[in-house]
Amino acid sequence: MEFYESPSISMTKRQEETPLAPSMKISEWIIVLILTCIPILNLIMLIIWSLDERGNPNRRSFAQAVLIFMAILLVLSSFYLGRMIGILYQIMALM
Repeated sequence: MEFYESPSISMTKRQEETPLAPSMKISEWIIVLILTCIPILNLIMLIIWSLDERGNPNRRSFAQAVLIFMAILLVLSSFYLGRMIGILYQIMALM
């Protein structure tokens, strides 16, 4: 004889079955932050961490967010640098 399971019970079972990501220790976060302070190495490590499927998902999400932020800053800074160069060329043309 089969009993009907209410949706709340079946959803609770599914939530218990999905494993949670292990939280990173403070020492691991300090290592991550130190590595992201080193030029060139930070870009290499962020790319590795963002593509790593077996690594910690918290670190992967952090790396993806930082890479997106860096890309946005690169676009904005190149736009403003171009504007500044254009203004300098206009000033040089007036002399």
